[in-house]
Amino acid sequence: MKMGKNEKGLTIVELLVGIAILSIIGAGIFGIMFTSNQIYNTSSSRLDAATYNREVSAAITNELRYASKVKALGSTLQYTVASNSREIKLDTIQHALIANEFIIAPGQVESLNFTAKNSNGKATITAIFNLYGKSNNTVTITTINSATIE
Repeated sequence: MKMGKNEKGLTIVELLVGIAILSIIGAGIFGIMFTSNQIYNTSSSRLDAATYNREVSAAITNELRYASKVKALGSTLQYTVASNSREIKLDTIQHALIANEFIIAPGQVESLNFTAKNSNGKATITAIFNLYGKSNNTVTITTINSATIE
């Protein structure tokens, strides 16, 4: 059937060209959104690792600063503050740092190792820990007061 000059409509070719153009634009938008999502996830993972690193480091530093007696046992550190015995340890079930029964960074701590040495009558404690997503984190703290090492 022939269309007259005053009849309006689209031919099948025009429809296919329009669909092709919209498909190309849609694929471009999808590609940009997919890439943006990947960048967001990577940035979020790095930020989480840095946050957990700070939490673990702060917990270790704040707890050990005032220690008067220290005993390093690998993934456990026993210490005394103001005649109260305390400990920091790795909970291998929860993959978390446990500091005096407080759970820090649950599901994030992969490994933890404490060492202690005498430094001019004070204890210098080094904690090396691996978080999921960030390895070989090191915290070194020297006690404010004199401390003995067992």
